[in-house]
Amino acid sequence: MSENINNDNLPVASETIDNSRQEVVMELEDRSGVPEKSSGKKRKSGLALVILGIIVVLLAVVATIFYDAGGKEKLESPLTIHGKSISSADFSFMYHYTMIEEGIDLFASDTPALLDSPYTDDDKYSSYRNYFLDLTAQKMQEVEILYDDAVANGYSIENKHFERAEAYISWLKSQADKLGVSLDTYIKGVYGSQVDEQTVLKYLAKKYFADDYSNGAKLDILSASEEQALEAYENDRNSYDLVDYKILRITYEQREQAFVDTANLHAQQIIEAMGGDPSKFESSAAKYFSGTAKEQLEIPDSTLVANCRFSDFTHSDFRDWLFGVDRNPGDATVFSDRDGFPIILVFVQRQKLSQHLRDVYIAHIVSVADEEGNKSINTTQSLAQEIYEYIDDADSFSEAENLYNTDVLEGRLIITHSQMTYPEQYNENISNWIFDASRELGNKTIIEIDGDFFVIYFVKESEKTEWYDRVNSFVRMNNYREFMEAKSEEYTYEFDENGLSAIRDVP
Repeated sequence: MSENINNDNLPVASETIDNSRQEVVMELEDRSGVPEKSSGKKRKSGLALVILGIIVVLLAVVATIFYDAGGKEKLESPLTIHGKSISSADFSFMYHYTMIEEGIDLFASDTPALLDSPYTDDDKYSSYRNYFLDLTAQKMQEVEILYDDAVANGYSIENKHFERAEAYISWLKSQADKLGVSLDTYIKGVYGSQVDEQTVLKYLAKKYFADDYSNGAKLDILSASEEQALEAYENDRNSYDLVDYKILRITYEQREQAFVDTANLHAQQIIEAMGGDPSKFESSAAKYFSGTAKEQLEIPDSTLVANCRFSDFTHSDFRDWLFGVDRNPGDATVFSDRDGFPIILVFVQRQKLSQHLRDVYIAHIVSVADEEGNKSINTTQSLAQEIYEYIDDADSFSEAENLYNTDVLEGRLIITHSQMTYPEQYNENISNWIFDASRELGNKTIIEIDGDFFVIYFVKESEKTEWYDRVNSFVRMNNYREFMEAKSEEYTYEFDENGLSAIRDVP
């Protein structure tokens, strides 16, 4: 079998192949560099900040208007969910909280015009205002569904949820202090005249409780049965398997056709000599080489590339052949580079992802360069040290995200909860620390990489192997989606125009 590849590079397994291994050729060639990648569930960064100068003017005016207008009167509910009236204060808080989270600068001069303008992404909404009102209702609907379900299953709000909310309020107070106004004045100026500290505290605690339940206990309840897991695995084995293979490229400095023909003849002879036994591949090939190449081929498994994921390959032809459903150990084929020289692939084995994943929190403190491109390492390290000292459990990370919300919004701090961390996911130094055999709950560290600092907190090692965890994640998220869709039909919501009239876009 022979196919043409219009690329001189060997396949790059971007996360699992040892970058230092050299390609075996008549004259050894370096393999392509492997970029490091990282992933996880990251909080949005770069959200627009409230313009402080305008707030100073508006807050005092708002407070006066509120009290002069008899703000102590009970306002009509703007929203009903599942027959329950949502208070004007709760809705006003979440409406503005949602807009800020979505990057809207409430006090920008063009914000009223933006909210009045047509929402072009979905014909369902006549304006951005209607879109954000409905988005707020959806978020509050989700909180009600999850809160009720959690309580029905025996869970309740804990102190940690109030502590996280208090951390957010502490950040709000720091913003108020910068302006020289009280916390209450600041809250009313940003979230609405009917909102106070207790509104923020109680609703955020409820929201955090619902979030934790949806990401933890509820997913455990909806975990895949053994039958579901096996069915999902068989339906998409490429997502849950690893392959080991051997690769050898034969080339000459001369590019004449005679040399190309000779190289291809040797490739076929090597495959025949191997006789379907991958362990004999290097020794079968060594006789056609000399010097350094021959010495390397005399080392067993020197051409082996192990533990490759389907997503690792840049050459789809290599990937599709290796992950073919009818592939057996010892199968071999020849691809051709753009000059016609052979690249031999030998299939060694295919197995399920067997690593035990890790659950970690990571705070990435990004070094910021000045106008001349110089990075302030001391400032970045100081922030990393503050966060390191503050962290004493997993919940501390959520609190830190609120306490250092300005750094989050400005992109200097990225908090990640990586619940399914695998060895090649992060930089080698980070990975080595996470996967150290002695690692246990509560371990934490600071690692510096190119001027950026990473505060890492270790939670646990999964009891299951990676293939099951990934299958289970897929299945239970499907189960969760079905649960939420069914509950959404039960927990319908309806706006009340009279109540909405008290909700101001810019408080």
